[in-house]
Amino acid sequence: MTNHDNEYQKETKNKPVSELALKVLKYIPEKSSIIDLGAGAGNDTIYFADNGHNVIAIDRETSVLSENLEGFGDKYRSKIKVIRDDFYHVNLQSGNVFFANYSLPFCGSDNFDEKWSRIESQVQVGGYISFVFFGLNDDWKNSTDKFTLHSKENILSMLKNYEILELEEKEFDGKSMRPNGEIINKHWHVIEVIAKKEN
Repeated sequence: MTNHDNEYQKETKNKPVSELALKVLKYIPEKSSIIDLGAGAGNDTIYFADNGHNVIAIDRETSVLSENLEGFGDKYRSKIKVIRDDFYHVNLQSGNVFFANYSLPFCGSDNFDEKWSRIESQVQVGGYISFVFFGLNDDWKNSTDKFTLHSKENILSMLKNYEILELEEKEFDGKSMRPNGEIINKHWHVIEVIAKKEN
């Protein structure tokens, strides 16, 4: 899997900052500690650091991100910490913002509830989450051994202890990459959420 991750990150390392990253900065405090779950090539990670935040970037494949950071010398040494691991295994309580752009759903539905509970329990009251979920109309709806899909109602139930700051549901046709590196057409159904934990 890490070979596929590496190829995907090489393919996406020059992409623009995600819309979700742009949006979440409207809500979070200055100089936040952001945990980027599934940081990939680090486009959003670097954007957060450039805007005055400290970032812990976690991914099971970090070579592309590490190479990118090496190219900047010491510029981000005190702003970005890179951890190579499955973010479901890492103690995350050192951040007040939890960010996951297209990474949370890459977990089989049999294991998602347990892993979600572990992450969510580490979000402190007053902390923020900024996550992308896959909706029920996504092309991967028949691959629940690899992915977990949610309805908007299900997500709202999962976030009953949160103030919902933004929730946007999108469907669009785009591209994806198979494990062998082949680029394919794909219908995406995603639900983007920014929320603040109230209790």
